[in-house]
Amino acid sequence: MPVTWRLEGVETLGEEFTCLEKSGCAKPYSTVTVSLAFQPVRPVILQKKFVRVEASLVSVRFIGSLK
Repeated sequence: MPVTWRLEGVETLGEEFTCLEKSGCAKPYSTVTVSLAFQPVRPVILQKKFVRVEASLVSVRFIGSLK
């Protein structure tokens, strides 16, 4: 069964961090690679920040009749 996923908290990381994919759908038995890039524009003091991955099953609806 496919799973939808999304990253929560990326927006709190600041402008130094970029993430191209913040959500998507993963097919059964597949893998998803998510990359975060860090490029400081000035010296920064990094603080602990959390990014959470939320995943949920995709509901599949069957329209028709079983015979």
